[in-house]
Amino acid sequence: MGLEILKKYSTFASKTDLMDSIERHIKHNNFNSTTIHVLQYLTACATRYDGACTVLRQSVADKLNISISTVARCYMNLRAAEVISTHATRRKNTRGGSGANIIQILPFKTPDESPHKGDNNRINSSTATDNADAETNVTYINNLNINTLLDTHTTASWQQNFVLSRENTGLTEKTLDFLTLFAKSAKEAGNLVGMLYRCKKEVANKRNALLLLEDMDSAIYHTLRRVYATYKVSNIRNVTNYLYTALSNLFHEQVNKKIEIARTTHVQRFAQLFNI
Repeated sequence: MGLEILKKYSTFASKTDLMDSIERHIKHNNFNSTTIHVLQYLTACATRYDGACTVLRQSVADKLNISISTVARCYMNLRAAEVISTHATRRKNTRGGSGANIIQILPFKTPDESPHKGDNNRINSSTATDNADAETNVTYINNLNINTLLDTHTTASWQQNFVLSRENTGLTEKTLDFLTLFAKSAKEAGNLVGMLYRCKKEVANKRNALLLLEDMDSAIYHTLRRVYATYKVSNIRNVTNYLYTALSNLFHEQVNKKIEIARTTHVQRFAQLFNI
């Protein structure tokens, strides 16, 4: 199935109309945070074809670090609230299985248009709290750069706690937060930090050099970004080994730069000493 077929399922005249409808859906439905994150991800996928996209549940689960069954429950909630509709396809993927369904984001219906008019007239204290949370999520998606959402990691509590608990590692929060993209838990992320330290120590001992993470934070961050970009488009079987090799090369480059700077400084001092 070519992606051009998605044009037939477009439900909005523009991306602005799509975003406005998503805001209204979030405001008027008591979705939990996971369902809202799934909706936001589908919205990002559907911007190109104004409300239509095709994406595997496994892809959604991997991007948001949730299970496939959780994605299925979120889809069920969104369908029940008439936020999305799904259309089965008969396309076979390269492995012989069924292709991804077409997901259509539906325009928001006012209470007068809704077949369930009157069902939500009673508001209790818990509903008020949920609506307050919905307002927060609407602000989030309204200020979101939709062009980067597909490549953005949804931050859950363990990512935040991990970054805060590693503030003395010599790495900035930005670098630590990006490192969590390679992990599915705080333990895995911690193992990656340990791997980074071991890699640095190995190079430092081999080259008899002093390496400080504080001085290399920016270079490490850009190396992580480069590795992650390659990982997304390439068939890398062991991303940890690939990351270790990339970091090892980076640390060797840093040592070479230190040697070159020291050599240049020594030559300049020698020239000044002998008035060359």
